[in-house]
Amino acid sequence: MLNNSALLVTFTGKMWNARKYDGKTTSEIAEQKKTSASAGRYNKSLMPDDPQLKAIKAHLAAVRHYHYANTLPWEWKGGQLLPSKHYMKYSKQMAEFIRQFDDHVDQFVDATYYQQAIEAARIQLGQLFDVDDYPALSQIKYQFYSTVEYAPVPSAGDYRVDLAATEVQKLQADYVQREARIVEKATAHMYKKLHDLAEHAKERLGDPGKSFHGTLTDNINQFAELVPELNINKDAFLEQAAIDLKRAVGDKKVEDLRDDPDVRQAAAGDAQSILEKVKKQMEAFHGKS
Repeated sequence: MLNNSALLVTFTGKMWNARKYDGKTTSEIAEQKKTSASAGRYNKSLMPDDPQLKAIKAHLAAVRHYHYANTLPWEWKGGQLLPSKHYMKYSKQMAEFIRQFDDHVDQFVDATYYQQAIEAARIQLGQLFDVDDYPALSQIKYQFYSTVEYAPVPSAGDYRVDLAATEVQKLQADYVQREARIVEKATAHMYKKLHDLAEHAKERLGDPGKSFHGTLTDNINQFAELVPELNINKDAFLEQAAIDLKRAVGDKKVEDLRDDPDVRQAAAGDAQSILEKVKKQMEAFHGKS
C-alpha cells in the first residue's frame, strides 16, 4: 500500500512579478498605430534589471526543478508522490532551499535596498514610471513566499461516511485499482527518464561531430543515485539499467569522452545497447497494463 511507503508533498513558491498593465500607454500606442486598444496590451516591467529579483526568480526555478526531479507524479490533486526512503534527503534539501529563498527576499525587501531599486526604476522607465505601481515597504514582503507541505497518502480504508457495506467495498476496490495505476504511472515516469538519458547519450556520443556538455554525465549519475529511492515499484530492471548506464557513460571523464575516440565510441555503443533493452522493457511493461 502506498500509504505505508510514500507521502504526498506540495511545493508552493510565489514572488512579486514586478509587472503592471499600463492602460494609458496601451491607449497611446493604439492611437499612434490607428488600431483598437483591445488589439494589444502594454505591460511594463517595473524593475527590469534588478539583480535580487532575478536571483529570486532563478532560485524558485531551481527549487521547482529539484522538486519535480525528486518526486513522482500523483493522479489526484494534492501534490507529488514522495517515497518514504527519499524523505530525509528531499526534506533536508528543500528546507535549505527555503532558507536561501528567505535570505534573497530579506535582501530585496530591506528598506534601503528596496527604495534604491525604485529610484533606479524611475530612471529606467522615464515617463512610464509611476510610484503608485510599487507595493508599500510594509506590504512588499508578503508578495513572496515558499512552502513545502506534506500529507499522508490516503488508503483504501479511508471511507468513514454512512454508506452501505457493499458501497464501501466498491469504493475501496476502485481505490485499489487507481492506486495500482498510480504506481504504474510512477514507474513509467522513471522509465521515460531513463530512456531519454540513454537516447541523448547515444545521439550526442554516437556522432563525433556533435558537441555535448558535462551535464550529460551529471544527469545520468544523478538519476542513477535517485532510482533506488524513487523506484516505488521495486523494479529490478530499472535499477540495473540505471547502474549500467552510469558505468557505461556517467562514470567516464568528460575529457575522455571528448578527446578519446575509442572511449567515446564504446560509450555510445553501450548507451545504444542499454536504450534498446529499455525500449523492449517499456514495451513489455505497457503490454501488461
